[in-house]
Amino acid sequence: MDSGSRHSDPGMARRERRCNAQGHHRSDRNQNEFLKGSGTMKKTLLLAVMLMAGAAPALAADKQYVLRIDGITCPFCVATSEKALKKIDGVKSISSNLKAGTITICADDEKAKLTDESLAALFREKGFTYRGMEITGACAA
Repeated sequence: MDSGSRHSDPGMARRERRCNAQGHHRSDRNQNEFLKGSGTMKKTLLLAVMLMAGAAPALAADKQYVLRIDGITCPFCVATSEKALKKIDGVKSISSNLKAGTITICADDEKAKLTDESLAALFREKGFTYRGMEITGACAA
């Protein structure tokens, strides 16, 4: 049996020597360096973690708002309202439901300063009556 082998089976020792000769297995020294992580590996891993951590708060900050509006009765009313809402910083998407008299907004909760007072003034200026807002959670995908 091979004195440097960790195996009692001679066939296994032979296969291990062949793998080591072909470079399939790292030496113990290289394994320790691999486990510690090379500089490039550490940088790559750190970059991946930072990117993932940076993306999570951005996704979590998007909220869905459902606004109840009276007076929106036609596609022109919808277009007028959506145009005004798109000017608000942080608004990402807008959809309207004429039958229900609602406008649904997906917006960055930190950027978009959507208050009852500001929305009432915006819709009053456009000739509509703002009835209220409900935050329904995260934006639909």
